Amino acid sequence: MDILRRSSGLPSANLDELARGDPGAMRRFVGVVTDYCRAVLTPHWPEVDRALATERAVMHRHLLRGGAEQLLGHLTPTMRWRPPVLEVDYPAGAGREIHLRGRGLTLIPSYFCRANPVALVDPALPPVLAYPSPRQTVQNTTGGDALAALLGRKRAELLTLVDRMPGCTTSELAARTGISMSTASEHAHVLRRAGLIVSIRRANLMLHHTTRLGADLLAGAPGAKAAHSRRREPDVR
Repeated sequence: MDILRRSSGLPSANLDELARGDPGAMRRFVGVVTDYCRAVLTPHWPEVDRALATERAVMHRHLLRGGAEQLLGHLTPTMRWRPPVLEVDYPAGAGREIHLRGRGLTLIPSYFCRANPVALVDPALPPVLAYPSPRQTVQNTTGGDALAALLGRKRAELLTLVDRMPGCTTSELAARTGISMSTASEHAHVLRRAGLIVSIRRANLMLHHTTRLGADLLAGAPGAKAAHSRRREPDVR
């Protein structure tokens, strides 16, 4: 609260009430935040959610394919991995060093972190670094008009989502594309029959992954045609 008092310009009395946990101040604060979220954030939340889900999926894939070294090497341009140090462009005048001492580091992509990554102020807390997330959304990464013309725009969007979010569920696909569960399931069924995705059932969840053919199709790789030609054709007798 002392830091907020110096930087926010809010009346000290209001911050003191919040610091004491005054019930009335807390209710007013919750009301203001709720109204702000409803008016400013809620209309744009699907776009925010998709952008963050894409960034998390990309980082997860780097971690699986190349471990922490590859993940740290593919962070935003404001961060540079120079083992064993992660260099971060921090706000001017706020330079600092954080020594992990075996505690690990939690990386959080943030849609609203616009310029520089930021860390928690309290050095006694577990190390956390929030960094600007790329704002490219799913609609801008569906492989272009040609892919949409081939598969249909929604199926192209679903295929891109599955590639960006390996292991995503049908309900996640429905939520992130704004369609019903039944429609998402039908689109996934068509993509699966075309050999573009595979689906694995775990308990009551259906988890989707792109095949090599699906990934090649999204990337426009020359291997897409070759992979397609190797698919076994049904016998006609």
